[in-house]
Amino acid sequence: KIKDNLGKAESRKLKDRYSPTTLRCNPNSHKSFVACGYKDGRIEIFNLAYALNNDNELDPVGRYFDPVSGKEKSKPPQLEGDTFNGVSDLQWDPCSPIYLLAAYSNGSKIVLWDCENEKSPTVIQTFGLTNRVSNVVSLSWQAWAPGNFMTVSEKGCGLVHVWNVSQKKPLDMFQVSSGSSATSLVCNDGLCLAPLENGAVCVYDAPRKLKLFTTNSSHRETVFDIEFSPDDPDKFATCSFDGCVKIWDGSTMRCKQTLKHDEKPILYCVTWAPRPFNLIASCAYSGHLTLWNPESRAGKPTCSKKIHRAPVYRVDWNRNIPELIATTSGDKTCAISVVNLGEGTFELKHRLQHPDKVYGCHWCPFTGTKYNTEYWVATGNQDGIVRIWDCKGKPFIQMELEGHQNKIFNVLWNPLKQGVLASGSDDHSILIWHLPKELDSKNQKVAPSVKCVGHTSNVRALLWSSEYAHILYTGSWDGTIRIWNAETGLQLSCTSDHHADVYGLHAHPSRPFSIVSSSRDTTVRFWQTTSPDIVKQAQMGLLAKVIMHGQTSSDDKQVTSSSAALNALQGPHGMALVEKVDELKKKQNNSLEAADKMSILHEIFNFFEGGKPGLSDLWALIQGKPTRVIHNCDNLLERHSQISLHQAKNSGSTTLSANAYVLELCKLGDFRTACEYLKRNKQWERALAIAPAVSREYWKTLMQEYSETLLLKHDETAVEYLLAAGETKNAIDFYRERAQFNDAMLIVQVQLDKKQPNEELRATSTEDPEHVSEFRNRTRTYRDEIARQNAKSYLEQGHGVLAACCLLAIGDTQGAIHALLLACEEPLAFVFSALEAERTSDAIPKSVIHGLASMCERSGSADLALSLYRQNRMNSALHLLCSRVVFPPAIRTKLVLRQANQYIKQAEESEVRGEDLCRTIELFCASGDTDAQARAVRMGVNEVCEILQRQRWDLQRAIQIMNIIQSVDLINVMSPERNRTLIGQVLALSCFTGLHQAIWRKYDTIVLPMFRSLISLLKGNTEMNLPFNIQEIMYMQAKYIIYNAAMSCDSDITAKALRTKARDLCDKCLNTLEPGASIQEEDAQFDANRNNKLKLDVKALIDILDDKSTPTRPRWSCSHRLANVVVHTAAPPNGNIRLGKRCLFNGAYIKGPAVLLNDKKSNLRLSDAVLWSKINPYAPINDGSKIFQPYYSCPAPITKSNNVHHQSSACAKKGHSDVPNNTRTRIESTNSKK
Repeated sequence: KIKDNLGKAESRKLKDRYSPTTLRCNPNSHKSFVACGYKDGRIEIFNLAYALNNDNELDPVGRYFDPVSGKEKSKPPQLEGDTFNGVSDLQWDPCSPIYLLAAYSNGSKIVLWDCENEKSPTVIQTFGLTNRVSNVVSLSWQAWAPGNFMTVSEKGCGLVHVWNVSQKKPLDMFQVSSGSSATSLVCNDGLCLAPLENGAVCVYDAPRKLKLFTTNSSHRETVFDIEFSPDDPDKFATCSFDGCVKIWDGSTMRCKQTLKHDEKPILYCVTWAPRPFNLIASCAYSGHLTLWNPESRAGKPTCSKKIHRAPVYRVDWNRNIPELIATTSGDKTCAISVVNLGEGTFELKHRLQHPDKVYGCHWCPFTGTKYNTEYWVATGNQDGIVRIWDCKGKPFIQMELEGHQNKIFNVLWNPLKQGVLASGSDDHSILIWHLPKELDSKNQKVAPSVKCVGHTSNVRALLWSSEYAHILYTGSWDGTIRIWNAETGLQLSCTSDHHADVYGLHAHPSRPFSIVSSSRDTTVRFWQTTSPDIVKQAQMGLLAKVIMHGQTSSDDKQVTSSSAALNALQGPHGMALVEKVDELKKKQNNSLEAADKMSILHEIFNFFEGGKPGLSDLWALIQGKPTRVIHNCDNLLERHSQISLHQAKNSGSTTLSANAYVLELCKLGDFRTACEYLKRNKQWERALAIAPAVSREYWKTLMQEYSETLLLKHDETAVEYLLAAGETKNAIDFYRERAQFNDAMLIVQVQLDKKQPNEELRATSTEDPEHVSEFRNRTRTYRDEIARQNAKSYLEQGHGVLAACCLLAIGDTQGAIHALLLACEEPLAFVFSALEAERTSDAIPKSVIHGLASMCERSGSADLALSLYRQNRMNSALHLLCSRVVFPPAIRTKLVLRQANQYIKQAEESEVRGEDLCRTIELFCASGDTDAQARAVRMGVNEVCEILQRQRWDLQRAIQIMNIIQSVDLINVMSPERNRTLIGQVLALSCFTGLHQAIWRKYDTIVLPMFRSLISLLKGNTEMNLPFNIQEIMYMQAKYIIYNAAMSCDSDITAKALRTKARDLCDKCLNTLEPGASIQEEDAQFDANRNNKLKLDVKALIDILDDKSTPTRPRWSCSHRLANVVVHTAAPPNGNIRLGKRCLFNGAYIKGPAVLLNDKKSNLRLSDAVLWSKINPYAPINDGSKIFQPYYSCPAPITKSNNVHHQSSACAKKGHSDVPNNTRTRIESTNSKK
């Protein structure tokens, strides 16, 4: 009623003044009650259940007003002369459904309301606020301490105050941040989540008073754009909805400077001036174009003008003519301004009129043509047309590109290919335009060449690769980043880690495959792109030139995929790196010296993988140089000393009040009684100061008691007293339990560096050199345990390079190589192994060679895998490679391989002579002939079945034969319809032999899934004549669960569930066991005996489950098994909740990279897929396909498109050398850092 009588401005003011501020549901028995707080101080209680039963009419059942006025207002709120204190937060007491805690803004009070009678609420308690705790913005009850609650304030500088409902003053306080105030507080089981004003988030363990984690400061709203500095490759700028431009250090991922507008308008775009001008331009929703000097400490703009009457969506600096800058706006114009680069000011020069809103703009990067392309600017428009303007002289439209069905938000010229342009639109597509080389007239019409379809929402971000002219990155409102082949329109990769719209994409200036993205989820993420395969082929090609001394399978550059990938590099950095490698090898007669080799290898890895954490530290450790890694204890001790000195200088001392009784005791010389009195009164510090007057032993005992008291409270200050008392081991264990491995490592290294050990670790009180040496050995062992524990933690986070650093720092070279292999860092593992082999004159481990060769096969560089096997004289592996990868006859000739008929002839001769069956099968498979491979599979299956039917198995022989058979591609060699039984036998035998290897090697994460896969195979095909049946497999699974999975399980609940599952398996096995049930044995009597023995074994397991017998380890559970860490278990999930990928094994969201299987819907974790493929290459979906399908990318020059409109589906049928086909596996990389 008031609003109807007011004007528009007053109505808006009224709405803002009396609007709701917070809404809280009652978590207790009154779940339908909701409390709502308002800006005028009102609190209203609503009963949602009543509303649902009365046509959704929702009237408050109770009203609570500002406790300052203390009375209900009978009249509607008035605008003039009305004072109010808004409600800033509300919280229901989790222990009682009737108590409501309310905080009021403007420095008022905190009030505890009794809501038992909604119509007449009462105030139980009010809490006075001092200056430090005034303006409370958030409340939170302590569920672990009933009656206690916490508050955060605008002026608190990160302080959280703890209150009790019975006292009007705070009980305690702790600090979640030293430089920024908290904006909210959420608690759950003692863990507090506190978002800060600077955009960071702190996780705090309140009962233990331990800060667990704090993110870096960041934007608090949508990050619309991002761009690297052209002068400093590790510096980049972002702009956001919060009105700030932030400048970041990419090496530390921390904000270096924040540039702010006074009005804080929404900023849509940011761009750096070309070299050498150190300026930044940004555009705003308010219509302003702003120039900034990033070196200015004030953080204020050098010039800001409103040059548009509507929001400005895009700004772009002319890289050829730095004085020109373009902006596009919703006022239907594109403005061309002239910049005074010396003063940082600008003036409007031209205004390009469009028929509708203009969104995207980009200057042409090429110059020196007869058409003055350096003055060309492309604009994307609301009408779906891209317009190319010539701005030299009087601007005019040179070309119009028509093809989109909706507005065009972004346009981007290809930096490597002249006349190629990409545009992203709200029609969810990206169009690639190839402009004509000759212009017929002005306003020429051009049709698109390629169409990229795959996004499910509006396309926003565009980024061309600065090394490969045909690779395009795009970001969309669907939250995905996709990589495209712009020549064919085929999608190469897709990742969905962002939780909302992706607006910005940019590449590192010197590391072109390190990509950074920005999103509406307020994050900036760093990506190390591993797609498409041509990137890996180029990297492996350069490594082969350096490590393998240029020895490839052929000198013909058109044969090797890596040579073709290197020839396709068109960026300045890539071409310079290739030229540098060739020149060094030419100068040094095709062999590099150690220093040059180390330097060029570092450059190669920095170029392709420089964004990975710890890479520079790993290279420094390999070369024996100082590093920033935590295990370089000299640097750590120096840093620790500086921090301690700084804190000592800036900390104030706190004196306790005098105690007359203690003073009299000290005067009388009764220091022990004085210390005991102070100890009883919890004045430990004062007691410890007096204790040395009693004796050194008494002081040490008192120190240990105080340390134990602090440890019970999880107080970190306990470490000070533990170390002073010589309890070094307890101090280290304290940090290890909290996963603070860096601090634990620091203490251990201090003990190693001491000339004399602490008393607690001495063998005797004497300083005998033997005892000192023993102490050092024990301490060094302890340090190594911590380093390995830290490495395991890094592996679980997916940081294999950092894990290798931890192990290499303590001299565990083999452990570092193993960590790299576990993290799928095969190129690094190979290079490190090769350098170590040169230093020690040892051979490169075969596991490293096989790992790198497998990676080469998966990325289309099978020719490099061939060279690896040849150089290391691994003939058997070479033959199996010829079986896995189909090489056409012409390629076989160029790669110096035997033809199919030669292999078949040699195999037949071997069979006639009665040579080893493994060699005969191997030669048949290596031929690549489908008939010969099918023959080899049948021979191998028959031999393995015969081996497993014997009373004593030769399991190693069976595994050897299966490894040869598994090299065959069953889908392409055998018809699934006609050879269903044979294919089933191969898959079942692969699972059976793989199970024994997985149990022996302790691949625990894939053992139970492999059991399920084998049982599924046996149930689905009863015609297979195998030497084992489904009951025996059930018995094996139950036995494994009892002796391994349940016994090694950390959780009692999980262990109980596993034992229950084992009991169910035993019951099923007994119910299905009958004489003659197995169809594999011809002798019925033997079959009956076999089943009777299995019954006895199953009953023995049941007795163990019923605690009637003590379990002992089975024969195949060996203490020498290879322990494997599950990588990426602590990494962020792969994709957001909407698009996240679930693991086929357990249905959980995948963390880290995911592997898509052949059915195009099942996914595996990369670590699980690698482990599975090591012992069984066939996918667990049991269709005969392989997890990683090796292939050879036949090199061919990338041809130019002929202005033909291609749909992505049509291109998929044609195929492309860079793109995985239907039989290849796609790995979605999520190595993002947030």
